[in-house]
Amino acid sequence: PFPEDVLEDIRMFDGNNKCCDCPSLDTDWASVSHGTLICLDCAGRHRGLGVHVSFVRSITMDTWSTQQV
Repeated sequence: PFPEDVLEDIRMFDGNNKCCDCPSLDTDWASVSHGTLICLDCAGRHRGLGVHVSFVRSITMDTWSTQQV
């Protein structure tokens, strides 16, 4: 999972309290490629674009490398 202390810092930035692509407040996913927090629905759309466009990871379920963080 994503380091909790880093996640708290990221969520403090203006605009990071909601999905980057829609008004959802449930941001449990991220586009590593774009450095944005997204909701489950938008994560599915990003995955449909392909990893060459948007590499998507779950904040709670996936393992993150130091470089991805």
